[in-house]
Amino acid sequence: MIWALLAINEILPTDVGAEDFVNNEWRYILALQDATPHELRALPEVMKRIESVKRYRLGELPARKKVEGGETKAKKRGEGTVELAAFPTKYHVTVIPKVPYLVLVCALDKANAAAPEELAQRIKERIRNNVGDQITCSIGLAANRLLAKIACKVGKPNGVTIWHPHLMPDPLFRLPIDDIPGVGRRMQERLTKAKIVTIKDLWNSQPKQLRALWGNVTGERMWYALHGYDIKAMPTARGMYGHARVLPPNWRDPNHVIACARLLLTKAARRMRRDSYCAGKLWLWLDGHDGHWFGQRDLPSVQDDHACLAALAALWGKAQREVPKSKKVIRVGVTLAELTPANCRQLDLLLNDDKERQRCETITHMIDGLNRKFGKCVLTLGPWMPPPGGYAGGKIAYNRIPSAEDFW
Repeated sequence: MIWALLAINEILPTDVGAEDFVNNEWRYILALQDATPHELRALPEVMKRIESVKRYRLGELPARKKVEGGETKAKKRGEGTVELAAFPTKYHVTVIPKVPYLVLVCALDKANAAAPEELAQRIKERIRNNVGDQITCSIGLAANRLLAKIACKVGKPNGVTIWHPHLMPDPLFRLPIDDIPGVGRRMQERLTKAKIVTIKDLWNSQPKQLRALWGNVTGERMWYALHGYDIKAMPTARGMYGHARVLPPNWRDPNHVIACARLLLTKAARRMRRDSYCAGKLWLWLDGHDGHWFGQRDLPSVQDDHACLAALAALWGKAQREVPKSKKVIRVGVTLAELTPANCRQLDLLLNDDKERQRCETITHMIDGLNRKFGKCVLTLGPWMPPPGGYAGGKIAYNRIPSAEDFW
């Protein structure tokens, strides 16, 4: 199997997948992630579609068909599809590029794999004709996703790199070891201690050796990928929601620090609710010139602002007792962790708070609805003091693009 990876130096304004782009096809997506349950119930046809998506992901409906080389075949269900059945209003791909350009990756069919040079030129011509000369792209083609990604980087910003299997691994050996995705500074130091300093050393190692160096199966999977095996990507899941802020000099007193922490936590909780999760733990961390403070508190699987802010108040009280008053906090951060789907809340045998949680969640969803209706923050729990400079919680991170609500 041949894989192609295309890096476009600007993000195209379309919801189009890699296979769609290569084959000049378009898809249309009904975006429901930000819709409230009340809004959805008012649209019976949309509710039918949501139910169909749920049944499809559970395997109750037959897989869709696709045409490949003139032959109709059933499309394979993606890994993690059953888990996504709990969120039928969400599109199955929510990964945001970690670089300032769009990355499209797909496996090629037999026709395109037989003529990769022609495919690369067609892609470049399509971008030039439909987008413009200002947008360039680099294309990498290789035996699997990892090798295609490395090859794509070789040709940046506007090249084509094709690594035919019979030419490997010599082209790989000419690159520095940190060109391999997943080999950062710390991992490179660990590899150096094991006398692995080049890609050739890495290639000549053993799968179990890399597994031990990485501390998990990722190292072993990388060994097989470097040797040309088509290793399927492991499904990923959201692990936490959080925000942090460097405080200006006039905001480093306790009153401003907790005000900023409350705002950051409220915004993180909004994002968590939009994605239909609950949190089981809250982290608070404070950085200063002479060290840092960290505290955490268990949560009974919650998503409402009342519970989150109450936990923050408890952590802040602990921080005030433990952090010297002379210490200036220059950076504050909050994180909601140990996530579970909102419709799978596990009740605590020793804490009968379900009625209280439902009441608080109703209030919180009402606040969210009013803010969404007016397109700004018109109602909050307690004081709302945005720090100087604005954009708290609304900056573009490496793994996501903020929505309009993140700027309120």
